[in-house]
Amino acid sequence: MSPHLTAWDDFFSRKQACWIVVHLNDGSLIGGYFGDLSIASVGTEAGHIYIEELWQLDQTGSFVSPASESKGAIFRPTDYLWLEIRKDD
Repeated sequence: MSPHLTAWDDFFSRKQACWIVVHLNDGSLIGGYFGDLSIASVGTEAGHIYIEELWQLDQTGSFVSPASESKGAIFRPTDYLWLEIRKDD
């Protein structure tokens, strides 16, 4: 049993690298790499996330290439509906 109160806290406390697809409120998608420099808030401020590297997605949601000159992005819980987490193979 996890000592964390939420699945968000449990997952991000593991600090595992992964690919994330952010499903924004307007229906659009943003892809990114969540690695060593990325941060996800836990506890009472859970849901805020900094993704260190943004990626272009194709029409099927597959990662194509890094977004040029991007230093990542910060998302608030009110910016997105849900996050899709993919393995870092």
